[in-house]
Amino acid sequence: MKTIIKLFPLLAIFQLFFAGCGEVRNSNEVPVDIEIETAPALAEVTAVPNPDKDTSPNYTFSSTEVGTIEYGGSCSAGITSTVIGSNTITLNALSEATYSDCTIKVTDTFGNVSETLTISPFEVDTTAPTVLEVTAVTDPTNNQTPEYVFSSTEAGTITYDGACSSNTTSAVSLPSSNTIALTNTSLGNLAEDNYTNCKVRVTDAAGNVSSWRDISEFEVDTDAPTLELVTPVKTPTNDTTPNYSFSSSQSGTVTYGGSCRSDNSSITASDNITIALEGSDGNALAHGGPYDNCTITVTDNASNDSVTLTIGPFSIDTVRPTVISTSPSNSDNITSPSSSISVTFSEPMDN
Repeated sequence: MKTIIKLFPLLAIFQLFFAGCGEVRNSNEVPVDIEIETAPALAEVTAVPNPDKDTSPNYTFSSTEVGTIEYGGSCSAGITSTVIGSNTITLNALSEATYSDCTIKVTDTFGNVSETLTISPFEVDTTAPTVLEVTAVTDPTNNQTPEYVFSSTEAGTITYDGACSSNTTSAVSLPSSNTIALTNTSLGNLAEDNYTNCKVRVTDAAGNVSSWRDISEFEVDTDAPTLELVTPVKTPTNDTTPNYSFSSSQSGTVTYGGSCRSDNSSITASDNITIALEGSDGNALAHGGPYDNCTITVTDNASNDSVTLTIGPFSIDTVRPTVISTSPSNSDNITSPSSSISVTFSEPMDN
């Protein structure tokens, strides 16, 4: 009986302590929950990537209380309740558009409503860029970093494939075009070769990848034609449009220099190319000479110029020789078949 009397005051104290912790009494002694007037606080943790090709993107926000989610604007999600801390929601399928009106509110278990959280604006983009060739590489070309021009319906990152690459890695969108200098990833400048497998594509900011665009085939040719004399112009000659023969290792366009030219403006690679020379004015060559400044240069289809080949020198002689004197001067002085006659001509003669 003594033990019970001693414990009773302690039990009474514990009851009063726990009762005081569980509730707060107002002047009318009505119990009031201490959380009833506190609304949840929301904050954005991870925004939707902008732009994004995912039509059901994730969004993460934080809440200081559990509660029920209310969605507003153009967005919604299957998750309708929150936990304390981070909450990741997957937005319901969205069409291609820019979304700037999406909101979230949370109502706690006591009916307190948070302030509206606006989801940062974002764009859903599921359309890949379209890449088109604008200007192909000149074919053939002697440029070892040739230019190529293409267009893209969207800006983005350029990727290369095949034997070609470039230091240009970003593309602009129409109406502008993209001019790139082609190189080789390992060698730098493009080597002499035929390029048949070069490709380019563009990946937009949302991660959509265009189809590969084939770069039209082209050849890099840095070898110039080699010219050699075959048959010179006979000198002197009485032909005012004399023939001249040479060889060329490549086909191309002929450029004439000095006092001569020819109607042959283009040639095919050959060991024996014969041209008829005429004056630079298009008329026959005039009597005289020597013609020592006539030249030929061949430019191949890749614009490589040969070393200049000099024609001549040669001279044109269209004046007939004349007899200046004879000895004896009178044929009557010739007395026998063994008599000799000396004749002097106006110019040297071919014996």
